[in-house]
Amino acid sequence: MRIAVEEGLSQVRRALEDRGWQVVPLEEAWEAAVDAVILTGQDDDLFGDEAIELDVPVIAAQGLTAEEILRRLESEPRQERS
Repeated sequence: MRIAVEEGLSQVRRALEDRGWQVVPLEEAWEAAVDAVILTGQDDDLFGDEAIELDVPVIAAQGLTAEEILRRLESEPRQERS
């Protein structure tokens, strides 16, 4: 599973890597075919005027522990890649 993680979430990044998941910077989410995106949740308009949508789960990490984020990821249904 490949997860894009916003800068500033180093504890979440380490927890994901410890579970064997590949972590990429948020900036690479569209190129890296990620399975989920984790944002800090501190910026309401992260992408500015760009109308970019990803067809993957997006988790706002604000107020969540790394373990809570991992549980949410593990409970998400996996999408098949074509």
